[in-house]
Amino acid sequence: MKLKADLIYDIKKNRRSEIIFLICYSISRFSGIAIVIFTNWYVWEQTKSASILGLMSTISGLAAISGLVTGVFVDKTSKFNIIVISDFVKSLILFLLFILLKSLGFSWVFISLILLIHGIINQFYSPAMRTHMISVLGEEKIPSINGKLFVIEQLSIVGGASITGILISLLEEKFYILISLLFFISFLILSIHKKLDNYKELPKEPKEQNNNKQKMKSFFSDFRTTYSFFYHNKLLWETMPLILILFFSFTPFFVLLSMWADAVLNKGAMGYALMEIFFPVGMMVGGLITSFLTKKLDERNILTICLFLAGTMILIFSFSTILIISLIILALIGMFISIANLVFVNIQTDAIPHDLRGRYFSTSQTFIHLTTILGYSVIGLLADKINITYIFMATGFSFFISACAIFLLPSIKAYTKKSKKRQHIKDF
Repeated sequence: MKLKADLIYDIKKNRRSEIIFLICYSISRFSGIAIVIFTNWYVWEQTKSASILGLMSTISGLAAISGLVTGVFVDKTSKFNIIVISDFVKSLILFLLFILLKSLGFSWVFISLILLIHGIINQFYSPAMRTHMISVLGEEKIPSINGKLFVIEQLSIVGGASITGILISLLEEKFYILISLLFFISFLILSIHKKLDNYKELPKEPKEQNNNKQKMKSFFSDFRTTYSFFYHNKLLWETMPLILILFFSFTPFFVLLSMWADAVLNKGAMGYALMEIFFPVGMMVGGLITSFLTKKLDERNILTICLFLAGTMILIFSFSTILIISLIILALIGMFISIANLVFVNIQTDAIPHDLRGRYFSTSQTFIHLTTILGYSVIGLLADKINITYIFMATGFSFFISACAIFLLPSIKAYTKKSKKRQHIKDF
């Protein structure tokens, strides 16, 4: 009887922990989106210079490179402590930015450096949160956790864009104070949760010698071991380049939608704003139904079908000249891409040992970010030389090719076979 009571208590405790982590992740994602939107507007209002905006984005974007090493620290340190400290530091630096702006006046350099620090902290925070939730809630919850985090990310884009637009004119630079308070609230929630639940993480590996030279040697050894594992893991080695190609191919939708709304649909800023809302709404729907689909179909078929349908929708979008049709198609594109993305994440998470996941998440996000930046540059140059309709058509064909590649990849076939066998044993 006591064993049953303890089991019920643990289930309730895990459920409470999950809700708290999701609330805090929502605060972090919403605040991150809000900062980017507000900062772009604020700097533009102060400088009227597109070149300064570009330079500022480049400086803050350098934070992505830190992901090559932050994952090693995430895997070797208390993930819960990383999450709590990250929220506190983000709150502190944004409050500092407000003080600097008030005392020394506007400086895009200050803003760029603070955003750079904020971005580096997120390279610790994001992989720590995802890895920590999996370790607390269990391996069997990987699809559910990835799906919920993905839905939060899309809701944050919609909510961040909408609410920030309202608050910009009311708060001006005081907006940084508001975001600082949100991060501090998240810090308080996590701190109270840790104290009330007397929270303990999974047992850590034995500590290394307290010698700085030994620590450095251990760090480089971990770094080398990690990337050696990635290199020799056939599933990761075959799927990661494909993911990067898809992110590169999809950059026209991040860069050219404003041009499309104005030049093709003749709907201007309103049309562009609606597109920016409909796409993440479609992605959110995809995130909600992915868990259901993975119970009905195997991963290989889901990826092949979704990538093929996404390519089809992109081709239809490239010929659409009516706003409502474009919005519906854009939502469908977002839905199919989000399903494919989540299945990719689930497969790769499952393929990576627990003690290497922080490193993988941070490293993969670094390469995705750098690939996307490269895509911005290439698409920007192409858009000046060729019709943007052809760019969208090329994107659609790249998804068709990716769908065929996924269907034929030996590692995906092997993983699907293994996954089916494991599910059969579990059901039995």
